[in-house]
Amino acid sequence: MRQFLVPVVVIAVCALSVTDSQAQPEAVPVRWDFEDAAVGKLPKGWSSAKTGEGEGSVWKALEDATAPAGAKVLAQTSSDGKGPLFNLCVSAEPKLADVQINLSLKAVSGKIDRGGGAVWRYQDAKNYYIARVNPLEDNFRFYKVIDGQRTQLATADVKAEAGKWHAIKIVHRGKHIHCSLNGKQLLHLNDDAISAAGQIGLWTKADAVTSFDDISVADLSKGSSTKTAAGSAAVGGSPKQVFVVNTGEGSVSRVDLATMKEVSRHPVGPHPYGIAVMKDGKSVAVGVEDEECVKFFSLPSFELQDKVPIGKMFNDHIILSQDGREIYVADFYSDDMFVIDVASRKESARITGCSAPHVVKYGPLKKNVYVTCKKITGIAIVDPVERKAIKFHQLNVNPRSLTFSPDESKVYFGSFWVNGIFEMDTTSGKVTRLLSFDPPADNRSDQEVTYHGVEAIGNNIVLAANEGRSYVDVVDVSNGGLADRFPASKPCCVERIPGTSPTRVLISNLGDGTLELVEADHHGKLTSRGKATVGKAPKRVAFVP
Repeated sequence: MRQFLVPVVVIAVCALSVTDSQAQPEAVPVRWDFEDAAVGKLPKGWSSAKTGEGEGSVWKALEDATAPAGAKVLAQTSSDGKGPLFNLCVSAEPKLADVQINLSLKAVSGKIDRGGGAVWRYQDAKNYYIARVNPLEDNFRFYKVIDGQRTQLATADVKAEAGKWHAIKIVHRGKHIHCSLNGKQLLHLNDDAISAAGQIGLWTKADAVTSFDDISVADLSKGSSTKTAAGSAAVGGSPKQVFVVNTGEGSVSRVDLATMKEVSRHPVGPHPYGIAVMKDGKSVAVGVEDEECVKFFSLPSFELQDKVPIGKMFNDHIILSQDGREIYVADFYSDDMFVIDVASRKESARITGCSAPHVVKYGPLKKNVYVTCKKITGIAIVDPVERKAIKFHQLNVNPRSLTFSPDESKVYFGSFWVNGIFEMDTTSGKVTRLLSFDPPADNRSDQEVTYHGVEAIGNNIVLAANEGRSYVDVVDVSNGGLADRFPASKPCCVERIPGTSPTRVLISNLGDGTLELVEADHHGKLTSRGKATVGKAPKRVAFVP
């Protein structure tokens, strides 16, 4: 088996310290093509493992004339595995945390399961990350395995024909994870359940016979992050600036996240609310409610480009579709979710089945969109590709905002007059818990406006902004306890900054007109890292790519 060291340049864009044109120090990948491996044997430096029931996990080098990098492959060859069996093969070295993995695989056979993928941050056979493709199920999925328990965190529907070679690429820096199949990025998420460096390996399930070849692994920790002025590592891919909508004065502020200073403020029209930045970073959409339209502005000049009429609006949230080709507007008065084509700047569809929609937000699996409904109170689940609401869970409370468990099985939200947040099962629609928290002794009078914005920042931690009582509660949903209470100034919205390690969050403070940057430790305890004074009544934010 030949093992190569191939120099490539890895570039990270870091706030303040690195300009767009500066390359980081070289990372040196290791590559395997198995050409020197003895046929029928496990290649040197690789070892097999398994968890579950039955025979299986028989790995060996084989000859394959179709292999993309020579004439040999490493294959899982046993078809005896039962359903619960995970077949693993890992390399002794290198052991990495921040890593890029490229590999090719071919699904040969399998009746129970088929295909396979890469594992990394592998601690042992019961603790690792995995991204795999399954031609039987027509999907590409990301999982974490903790203490032998596999949890799905992201999925995408794909067509990956068995008997043909397919390419998987993983980029994992800090908590920020991108997974691509055949050159197309399909999965993008954050997770920090396993932070330690670990081995790299291969995975199949049950009776899946699969061949692997042309595997390369690069250490992204070399030059992948730089200290910012605020004292935290800026992970490659994390934004440097953010827009915040000042609803009380008809403007949008641009804030530098490294210095937490407002760098510009732009008038957009009376009573703006929703906002979304396009994927190319060249334009931004803002819902201007008193003008009953969504306006598109060019970036960075903020010149008006176009208007899309909506009709009467009320606190209508806006998000960008996963492919960046559309924006979705939850229009309160029409009972519809508007679909606007980004290229043409025209309304292209309306999705019905939402009753006075307000919040519109993708779940962690990035397939379905969840919508809070205010007339017939409840939560609608929308398939934006099929252009239809697939479920409506009616509630006897008015949900204000939404966040999720990592596997999307639970949703958390606040409501009016309630000193706590609700937990709902997304499959059945049943409210499974009310996590209630006593207010301070000097602030216990009944409040209509209590918990507003909510944001999950870890496997078990949810931040809940109590707008009426001026604090943010840190909720441990694993035990229903209060982990911390952070003072704020009528906090409305809470938004996690993608790609930051440690986790960083923005709080929109209505009371003092600020956008506050806070940092969470692994227990969820919050520490302020700066405040930007912006306009009156700041609410929704959108990150600048």
